[in-house]
Order: sequence, then C-alpha cells, then structure tokens
Amino acid sequence: NLVNGLKNSTIALGQIFDKNKEAEQLVADFGQAIKDAKSAYNGTDTVMSIVVSGGDIGFSAPHSG
Repeated sequence: NLVNGLKNSTIALGQIFDKNKEAEQLVADFGQAIKDAKSAYNGTDTVMSIVVSGGDIGFSAPHSG
C-alpha cells in the first residue's frame, strides 16, 4: 500500500545515502503522525483536502480524488 511503500522507500534512501538513523526517525515520526490523525478523527465528519501541484490548486474529497 501507499504508506508501506513510502516507509520502505525512505528506509532504502537512508541506506543509499548513509542516513539510516535519519530515515528511521522520519518513518517513526510519520507513523506517529498517522496515529495522531486517526485518533483525532471522530469517524463521522467528512474531510476535504487541498492539493497543490504545478501551480494548480484543486481538492481531494472522500470517494473522489
């Protein structure tokens, strides 16, 4: 999945650039951020996020991206 892919890529880049501790800390911080976000969400509110890419501003909503 996307999260595991990001974590694995971060660890691999840490190994390539001899930044293992930094990569492991990033992965740990990311995992904690996911836990914090999940615990803050009440499960009933809808969520929309802003996506900024190449100077364009768009949105991403549940069930449509």
